[in-house]
Amino acid sequence: MTVNNREKSAIPSSLTPGEFARHMQMLNLDDIPAHKRKIAIIDHMMRVAASNVTDPLAAAELSQAWLSRKAKR
Repeated sequence: MTVNNREKSAIPSSLTPGEFARHMQMLNLDDIPAHKRKIAIIDHMMRVAASNVTDPLAAAELSQAWLSRKAKR
């Protein structure tokens, strides 16, 4: 059995859970069709996460992953 220490492998960020919740509440899904809401939520979450990462290399990787995911659609 392998034990994973999620805190040790986490990407360093200046975002607290409360701030993350406030950022996610700012997303307005009124104009987004129901079948595209999941994608909109994931895009918003990745944008918020990438903008608050303190490690520049990790932020670049997150941004690249977000852009790559967007390009596949």
